[in-house]
Amino acid sequence: MLTQPDTTTTNIYKVYTQATGLLVTGYSADKLDLMVEDYGISNVKLAILQAQKYKKSSMNYILAILRNWKAKGKIEVERDPTDYDDWQHETGKTGEGDSRYAAWND
Repeated sequence: MLTQPDTTTTNIYKVYTQATGLLVTGYSADKLDLMVEDYGISNVKLAILQAQKYKKSSMNYILAILRNWKAKGKIEVERDPTDYDDWQHETGKTGEGDSRYAAWND
């Protein structure tokens, strides 16, 4: 059974590195930051630990866990991942129906 991680003292990058054995690079840091922004740090940490349980380290696998939990109503999202207006304004990127996660290739 997964336990709730300590969100005040545990760094998300450290959790990912310890769980997967992979170093967090700029690209993977961006992915983790985006997931934390959309799903909350506690949920992302739990999803990383869940992925570790099945010996999976893919960012897409972790994202799939988060999406599955959201679809089943197990988590409340902090920000709607389908709300592109704020993201496009913040990043200056455009693209009709362009998902921020679509280009991920693990």
